[in-house]
Amino acid sequence: MPLNAYALVGTFGLISVLAGAVAVRLVGPRHPAAVVCPSLAAFGLLYVAGHRFGWSVGPTVSLYGFEVALPFEVALALGGALAVAALQRGALSLVVAGRRPIDGGGPT
Repeated sequence: MPLNAYALVGTFGLISVLAGAVAVRLVGPRHPAAVVCPSLAAFGLLYVAGHRFGWSVGPTVSLYGFEVALPFEVALALGGALAVAALQRGALSLVVAGRRPIDGGGPT
């Protein structure tokens, strides 16, 4: 794989981490480890949309010798990260709600 391909993958990795951080900041849960799942989802979407399916919507820019639909890619990464962050927050809410007693736990 040529060096410019590694640079493009690194750039998409950085975009994914930033999209995951923004999604966690907007949606929650607010914990540093919560960025992992949205970032992986964003990177996976960038891989599937750009590399496997070759989707390209909107204007393209030349990035490291590749034609990339950067606005579409960023929007896709952010949308996927937001969706996974929302699912993550919902799952965490269910887990926390399952730990609390329904009756409040006080004496009756």
